[in-house]
Amino acid sequence: MTFENAAAAVSQGARVAKGGTFFSSRGGLSRLGATAALCGALLGLQAGCSRQGVGPGEAGGRAGGVNRGPSAGKGGTAAGGAAGGSIGGTGGAVGASGGFAGGVAGSGGGAGAGNPDAGVPDPGIIDAGGSPVDAPVLPDGALNWCGSSGQACCPGNLCYGGGCCAGDKCVASGNSCDLGPGTLCTNGSCGPCGGKGQPCCPSEICTGAGLFCNSAVNECRSCGAKEDSCCPGRVCQSGLTCTGLDACRACGGPDQPCCPGDVCNGGGCCWSGVCYAAGAQCGNNTGTCSNARCAGCGSEGQPCCETARCYGALACDEHNACVGCGKTGQACCPGGACSEGCCVEGSSGSRSCVGAGFRCGNLGASALCSSQGHCSTCGGVGQPCCAGVERPYCTATGVVCVQGGTLDTCRTCGGADQPCCADSWCSTGFACQEGRCQTAGRT
Repeated sequence: MTFENAAAAVSQGARVAKGGTFFSSRGGLSRLGATAALCGALLGLQAGCSRQGVGPGEAGGRAGGVNRGPSAGKGGTAAGGAAGGSIGGTGGAVGASGGFAGGVAGSGGGAGAGNPDAGVPDPGIIDAGGSPVDAPVLPDGALNWCGSSGQACCPGNLCYGGGCCAGDKCVASGNSCDLGPGTLCTNGSCGPCGGKGQPCCPSEICTGAGLFCNSAVNECRSCGAKEDSCCPGRVCQSGLTCTGLDACRACGGPDQPCCPGDVCNGGGCCWSGVCYAAGAQCGNNTGTCSNARCAGCGSEGQPCCETARCYGALACDEHNACVGCGKTGQACCPGGACSEGCCVEGSSGSRSCVGAGFRCGNLGASALCSSQGHCSTCGGVGQPCCAGVERPYCTATGVVCVQGGTLDTCRTCGGADQPCCADSWCSTGFACQEGRCQTAGRT
């Protein structure tokens, strides 16, 4: 599905009857009358494949598959909303609006707010004059962590209900894009700019789904197809990857670029950004490729493969050896996972696991690691992202910083239909496609 078709599929709006679908501009989806699977209208694009593997071990759980448990919304119960947004039980009470991952209503009841945004005041969708406007009808399976008014834009600049992706934040149709005079959002276009074939908005921004700004001609054009420019967020159509030349190229086959997450098809091995076929010799005399691993590097006790890479739940140490990870004092495992404590950055930007009660790196004397993995007021599920050396990040296992929207926020990652964790990592059985974790092999 193209970006244009996806945008059209989600651009309908309707007045919401009492007890119908409600959309929260801050907290995501609070009540849904349909099952929240993945957004089928999300384009058929991918941010690439993903490294697959286990987290820091059975004792620590699987990175990217951690849910911190349900929180009841105001007037709701934990039974009404399962952890991380699963289906609400029979007779569950309706939770208050504002929950980030509220469950889907079960028979006879509604969804209690999932962790962690319960209790956040919910202003709904407000027009430029300060008055409430009709909530958009969302497609079945709409994502609850992006695409809604005030949230980060979904991969490929997609915003639901004909909204506009303005400055990495979705603006509801009918509201100002705040990109200059007359920039009112209408079906992905911000008035005189941002739509397909229109001039780019200030700062080379295109606000419609599946568009990028061709700065040479100052025009918003389609992106993501083979040999086209990558869409914002380095997103390309399924089976393609965004190369260093900012072009979408086929990936995963022998002699092709590796898909994001260093993944190759058919058990091939990724070496220095290029895929080697199973049975072939990996680069730099590092052995035969078998089951996506080069025989002479990357396993425990072996030298690290190129770009300081190790396989599975291992990390590359300062001696260029693959060692265990995830415990206090060790490097964080792939996806930013620690079996205990918090995954925090040092002054160089490298990340390691810190035990509960200890300081969280450079985040200040009052930022202490909690047993839940957050550093005081940042880094945990539903909390603001912590300030990093190069970019904001999260410290809890199975959590990633979703940038954009009203606030950069830590969201559960790595599981089905969740955002990809750091390093394009998804838990076992899933791959990072279209900017989120889907069943491996699904396109």
